[in-house]
Amino acid sequence: MVVKCLGIVVSCNHVFTKGFKMTDQKHTGSDDSAQPKHEHEIQIQIDRVHYKVEKRTISGTELRNVPIPSIPADRDLFQVVPGGPDRKIGDADQVELHDGARFFTAPGQINPGLSNAR
Repeated sequence: MVVKCLGIVVSCNHVFTKGFKMTDQKHTGSDDSAQPKHEHEIQIQIDRVHYKVEKRTISGTELRNVPIPSIPADRDLFQVVPGGPDRKIGDADQVELHDGARFFTAPGQINPGLSNAR
């Protein structure tokens, strides 16, 4: 399934959306070689879900809009940096994408439990 959102063409392997379902190719039994491939598609992962995007450079806001529904504002977005600290992606940050780039989200604010101070 190919979706265009904010001028970005995105192909999703599996995501459940409002009103329709995009399925994971490995569950449908389809052969990847039968699917048309665009030479400029870049395969990325966000929260372990695979996506294909067609832009090499993307803003944090555009990246948040790749999944459907988009990543909510109360979650932070990080890029996995092998061998180093993960990079927090702000909405205005520009991200250079490459095949296999991985991203994850985490709560923007963590509220520890209340202490039982007496």
